[in-house]
Amino acid sequence: HYDTHSGVVAHVRIFSGQISQGEKIYLVGTKTEAKAEKVGIFKPHLTSKRVLKAGEIGFVLTNLKDIHKVLVGDTLTHSPTLKPNFSVLSGFKKPKPKVFASLYPVDENDYVRLRESLELLSLSDSSFEFRPELSGLLGRGFRLGALGSLHLQIIRERLEKEFSLETLLTAPRVKYKFKLRDGSWQTTDQIEKIDFSLVSEVFEPKAKIKVIVPAEFQGKIMEYLHQQRGTMINTQYLGNSQRLFLEYEVPLVLVVRGLFSKILSLSSGFASLDYSFSGYKKEELVKVDISIADKIFPALSFLAHKNEAYKEAREKVDKIKEVLPRQLFEVHIRAQVGSRVIAKAKLSPLRKDVLAKLYGGDRTRKDKLLKKQKEGKKKLKQIGNLHLPPEFFQKLSK
Repeated sequence: HYDTHSGVVAHVRIFSGQISQGEKIYLVGTKTEAKAEKVGIFKPHLTSKRVLKAGEIGFVLTNLKDIHKVLVGDTLTHSPTLKPNFSVLSGFKKPKPKVFASLYPVDENDYVRLRESLELLSLSDSSFEFRPELSGLLGRGFRLGALGSLHLQIIRERLEKEFSLETLLTAPRVKYKFKLRDGSWQTTDQIEKIDFSLVSEVFEPKAKIKVIVPAEFQGKIMEYLHQQRGTMINTQYLGNSQRLFLEYEVPLVLVVRGLFSKILSLSSGFASLDYSFSGYKKEELVKVDISIADKIFPALSFLAHKNEAYKEAREKVDKIKEVLPRQLFEVHIRAQVGSRVIAKAKLSPLRKDVLAKLYGGDRTRKDKLLKKQKEGKKKLKQIGNLHLPPEFFQKLSK
């Protein structure tokens, strides 16, 4: 854990030898020399001792201010200048994230605080990883990898309770490769920056997954993977044929957007999954642009497979209609591939009751007011300027 005054406090188990207060120490993983300012045990509070001996579990106050210098699972030993012969403890394996999400501060000014808070959290929870990410919709944030959906929620709640940070959790993006007509290549996850009129081929990142699952759930999982454009590589029964080993190649975006949780759901929690990046493959992907009130918003553009473009576009348009604030004029929402519209919706305008002040008189007065309102709405639709508040992008990205 991190102490504001003392720096990183390492929790240790002594396998052999001993470590004394004031002794020089060496962190093998980060090749860092430090000084054991204080050593001791948990009782349950930190209780200082002069020496920690083999078999004891306790703490070492390193006085290091850089938290990246102390890794969970690292080997701590005497300074090599004093005792150069030592062996690194084996068996440690860094946890592999199974679920990914993008994390953004609700207030953009909290970006630095969010980075520092995640660094401090990683001291006591080494099973998640994070790296900077930039979104055209929400600005600067972090790509977060965790062990599961519950783990993601725990991280978010700890940020809120321990650091008073309000954050937004969204689905992550992956990087695609684009071969341009002039023969050059471009790799990016910001689709809005790509001019598709200059693109000749699109290459999608793929992942190789390995699933071990009870044979009774085989049908459900294989059907789901085929629906998600998965390609079977290998399948075999293990042991007494009660368990099945499946090996598939799937789009990487499927893995980072919750494949692990879906597999667990389909197998009632009995499946286990491992994955690795397998490279890029050419796919028939199209860019879907979103226009609102006849204006294209590049930050809302996304890539979809040719056969799934309509379905994804329909879902996107319906969600925009749901979260978009109503305007004083009628708003048309369209999803289009190039100039071809593949899905659309219409958001009706806010209407003022112009007849509320009307009393008495004949029908012509009422018709006159309604006609005047209709003409005003028509004119406003032509010159109206649509402003999308930050809350709209936050709701849309959830």
